[in-house]
Amino acid sequence: MDKEAEKQKIEGYLAIFLGSFGAHNFYRGKIGAGILRIILGWGPAAIIASPLSAMVAKTVNGDLESAIILAIVFLFIIVPIIIIAPIISIITGVLEGIDILKKKPTTEAEKNNPGLRPGGEN
Repeated sequence: MDKEAEKQKIEGYLAIFLGSFGAHNFYRGKIGAGILRIILGWGPAAIIASPLSAMVAKTVNGDLESAIILAIVFLFIIVPIIIIAPIISIITGVLEGIDILKKKPTTEAEKNNPGLRPGGEN
């Protein structure tokens, strides 16, 4: 197995198992894409969950009506955001990994001459 095929295989498995953290992007040197994957996939959960505990403690110590309103907002708005964003990130990582593993590795000759690639210009 040549070096490019080995890199592609590693990238595919990284995408499947750690794709939601952008590991495959970092592996290929796409630092910006990796950081963006972390921010979009896990950022909403971190941004919402961090101040949430302080807000809940302050409200619950106050009156019951505010606590009920906060519970409804938490249940129907915040929880779905915290759960859905990472799930979407995990699913897209797995799909991206499968796509990477399915692709035929590009040989050195095909890189230098696009006409050799299937669908390339002749």
